[in-house]
Amino acid sequence: MLEGSGETLKIAKEQAKNAINVIETLTCSQLLSQGYKKKEIEQKVNELRQLLERNPEEASRLYLSWIQK
Repeated sequence: MLEGSGETLKIAKEQAKNAINVIETLTCSQLLSQGYKKKEIEQKVNELRQLLERNPEEASRLYLSWIQK
């Protein structure tokens, strides 16, 4: 049973990592289309990455505010 739980946790972490990568890619694309510079985008993506780790719900709101502009 413990072995199965460890595998489930590993899969969940991998899925979360993949989701973050997708969000980062979409964020970069959206911000580029809004005329942001590369350095600004890198800062925003780092901000989003840190926020995703601390508070995913707030990170979602931030991301949505960027794409709704």
